[in-house]
Amino acid sequence: MKLSIPQTESVSFIELTPLVDILMVLLFFNLNTPAVKTENFELPQISGVSQNPTQKNILNIKIRQEKSIQINNILTSPEDLSLVIEQMNLDPNQTQVLITTSAEIPFQEVLQVIEKLNSLSLNQIEFAATKPKNQK
Repeated sequence: MKLSIPQTESVSFIELTPLVDILMVLLFFNLNTPAVKTENFELPQISGVSQNPTQKNILNIKIRQEKSIQINNILTSPEDLSLVIEQMNLDPNQTQVLITTSAEIPFQEVLQVIEKLNSLSLNQIEFAATKPKNQK
């Protein structure tokens, strides 16, 4: 007795509807994108405010080992620090102070400089210390 297995052909197919939908959306998007005009518009301005942002003044103060202070390349003594800064006629709200010194300088001298700056209403202070030359 001969048994036969029925031969069935399996037909596989790909559903094309989602593919066609995506292609139609991409086609529509790409055709219409260059047609959109970009319009230039100005944002409303607040009255009393200048168009250009103000730039901050940077005051570089270097405390040196020989009991002198260098302010933006002007050499002065710690006693005359307030006088020199007052002559610069700086706006305290627009001035940022950068104090640089060596780690060998006593901290008390740095505090005296900071106190003088605070008395002049210069409160935006940054501090940088360098390593002593004998350390690596």
